Amino acid sequence: METGSVTMLRVFFFGSSNDAQVRNTIETYFQNLFTSEGQRDWGDILSFVSPIITEDINSSLMAPIIDEEIRHAVFQMGALKSPGPDGFPSVFYQKYWNIIGEDMCGLVRRFFSENENIYAMNVTKIALIPKVLSPELVTQFRPIALCNYSYKVISKILANRL
Repeated sequence: METGSVTMLRVFFFGSSNDAQVRNTIETYFQNLFTSEGQRDWGDILSFVSPIITEDINSSLMAPIIDEEIRHAVFQMGALKSPGPDGFPSVFYQKYWNIIGEDMCGLVRRFFSENENIYAMNVTKIALIPKVLSPELVTQFRPIALCNYSYKVISKILANRL
């Protein structure tokens, strides 16, 4: 079912006996697309980059996470952007912050201080959005990652600090 490096999808998705084949084709395509080709030697390139992180900058990057920083990250995120695997978008967490904020802050602080289990937070579902009206190729789908919300908050805090 492959033509060159493009995987063909000429299978019906509605009750088809080929559902397992379709799933395998899609998984294989995206695993190959998002898999590293191995380690690279960055030595020569990095030797031309001057370090600019001072002790003060490093101290601010390494400072303990505070609740207001977590709250700020939550309210910076687009309210109706893609939801997490549980189906809740950012607006849920923002609207009910007075109820769930303490739990979210505790989770994020534990992640940074006690090495909270990243595997549980890193559960992500992939939704395939068609780019064209009647897609026939895997390349005609755009993958959207539905990351766990706590993972998004942690990523936002790191981005803000950097």
